[in-house]
Amino acid sequence: MGKVSKKILTEAEEKKKKTIQDAEKQAKEILEEAAKKATGIKNIGKEKAEVVKKRELERNLSIFRMSLKIERLRVKNEIIDELKKFIEGKIKKLDWASEYKPFIEKLILEMSENKDEEIIVGQLHNENVKSLIKTLNKKKGNFKINNKKADFEAGIVLEKGNKRMNASLPVLLEESMDELKEDIVKLLF
Repeated sequence: MGKVSKKILTEAEEKKKKTIQDAEKQAKEILEEAAKKATGIKNIGKEKAEVVKKRELERNLSIFRMSLKIERLRVKNEIIDELKKFIEGKIKKLDWASEYKPFIEKLILEMSENKDEEIIVGQLHNENVKSLIKTLNKKKGNFKINNKKADFEAGIVLEKGNKRMNASLPVLLEESMDELKEDIVKLLF
């Protein structure tokens, strides 16, 4: 082999080495760029996962808070229902002369507009209330006693024409509870 061939082979060998070095350098740069992109993608994935995780946690917290509110409301209503039953029991045990009679008399006189309404009497102290109405008629009015059986235990209902004033125990209790509900809830909770 001659000098020229050696020179060509040497130059080819140098070109080969330079091409390999350039290719390795380019491959290294490509790998570094790919690693940077992979890290970026990984970080974006982590961020998205954190956002999803946070949303799920907030959703679970919201569900938990809602169930607490529902349970709290259930307990409040349960306590108020128990209070109503307690009050109903106390009213049913009222003594006629000293407690129930003044209550019913005041109710009749305050609710009546013309002292001539028809009165439906509750089942509690029924005969005594009818007797009271007769006494009121002698003094102050012209009430009529409706003899149909009341569907409530205590209280009265006054009727005249199309007008009906309900002062039965369930209605009075419900109205009182509505007025007192906020105070009761504040006391209990």
